[in-house]
Amino acid sequence: MLNRGSEFFLLSKEVAERFLQTTVIVDDQASFGGENQDYTEPISNLKTPTRGRAKSTVTTPTGITPVKISQDSAHQLDAKIVIDNFASKGIVCSVLKPDATDKQSVLSTIEKLAICTDIFIIDWDLCKDNGEQTLKLIKY
Repeated sequence: MLNRGSEFFLLSKEVAERFLQTTVIVDDQASFGGENQDYTEPISNLKTPTRGRAKSTVTTPTGITPVKISQDSAHQLDAKIVIDNFASKGIVCSVLKPDATDKQSVLSTIEKLAICTDIFIIDWDLCKDNGEQTLKLIKY
């Protein structure tokens, strides 16, 4: 288990915070400021992504507002909360919301942004295609 109070961890965090400046999130179910969303419960734990079933959880870091989810759709992303949280850390965040009709346009945009963006966060089930679009984007 990672010791978040260790000198190595604190130094690594400081270096990462100085380096990271930009983030791009690609999610076809993003909305801004809770548009058409019925929030009911906060997320208290984040699951570490794995190829199989998630076996461990990571608690929400201190200073980050928990993202709330809707009972109707656990896959919606409130872009305002995410953008505000990145901004509080001094990181510029952009959220792209592609739809099924502009797949090629998104690929072209991602290719341009990949040159100058520090962090990319890509929804796995982009445009409801079982990860096909995301795999293409990862290859960039």
